Amino acid sequence: RAMADTVAEHFGRIDILVNGAAAPAGLVRNTIEDADPQMLLHDLDTKVVGYFRCAQAAVRHMTDGGAIVNIGGLTGRSSHALSGMRNLGIVHMTKALSDQLGPRGITVNTIHPGVVETEHIHELYEKEAVKQGKTPDEVEQGYIDRTPIRRVLASEEIADLICFLASPTASGITGESIGIDGGLTRGIFI
Repeated sequence: RAMADTVAEHFGRIDILVNGAAAPAGLVRNTIEDADPQMLLHDLDTKVVGYFRCAQAAVRHMTDGGAIVNIGGLTGRSSHALSGMRNLGIVHMTKALSDQLGPRGITVNTIHPGVVETEHIHELYEKEAVKQGKTPDEVEQGYIDRTPIRRVLASEEIADLICFLASPTASGITGESIGIDGGLTRGIFI
């Protein structure tokens, strides 16, 4: 609330909220026997409930419409990490909020980034390298080889999609869950 109130006080209103907070790849990536329920709750509280809190605070100041963009993740579209349920929670909340806020001119969408060049992705490469008995470079190359565009995404590409969804040009897009993963996701979503 303090964040939203400060922004609204400075600018007179809030036009855009981008929700993006979570432990990269989730805190619970092991088997159910080894999973820590408290870590799972922490994942859900940070991402799902955290995004909810921010949206709740911001919409009070979205007086002339606006846009909310939630950053989900590909683990919501696969079964390899229990923490992926947080991304499904985000998608559900996105759709529910798009129904509620659409009449007020507020769009709400989720994006699911793939492998993006960040400092955190290198931490993932290192962890996976230990598990797989490979080097971090070999793990990265494995992702690249499985991605149809044969490269890791740049963070600017994610920013471009966020800017588009927050722009008037995308005012007819709401309640959607959009992958930006270079084709890594193999599912078909209709």
